[in-house]
Parts: sequence; C-alpha cells; structure tokens
Amino acid sequence: MLRMSPFMTSAKPISKTERALPADVTMNVLRSSSRLKALRNWRKLTQAELAAAIGVSQGFLSDLESNRRKPSEQTSAMLAKALDIPGAWIER
Repeated sequence: MLRMSPFMTSAKPISKTERALPADVTMNVLRSSSRLKALRNWRKLTQAELAAAIGVSQGFLSDLESNRRKPSEQTSAMLAKALDIPGAWIER
C-alpha cells in the first residue's frame, strides 16, 4: 500500500509495522479535531470513560485533546492501549 504525504510528490510505502489511520479518524482530524479526540470518538468513548480507563482526570484528558498539554511517554502508552491502537498514532 502506498501513502502520499501532503508535502511530497512521491509515494512512500507503508512498512509492515505501520498502519494508516482509519478514514473516519482522518476526516475528523481534517475537520479540526485533534487526533486524540478523533481517535476517542472513533472508539465511541467519552472523555470521562477514557480518562478513567487510563487513570487521569477528565480535565487532564481535555488538556491533551486541546494540545494545552503533551502526554508523557507513559501516558501515550496507556492511551494507545486503552484505545487499542498503535502507539505511533498518539501525538507527543
């Protein structure tokens, strides 16, 4: 499968360990949602549900979604596990 970067004119093959974001998530990101919010909505979770699943407050998760804060490596790993996604999908 080939993936086109919006900044490049040539296609780059997706590696065996890399997976493309689902189309629903990509569309939400393009509509100005943060990637984390788009992934959470894709999994049909509320902020409160995801926050409880990873052991943080809903306010902290809101800050992550609005890019007021950046997740630590540990928080990123917990988010990836709770959302059942590759860790590379979590922006740091």
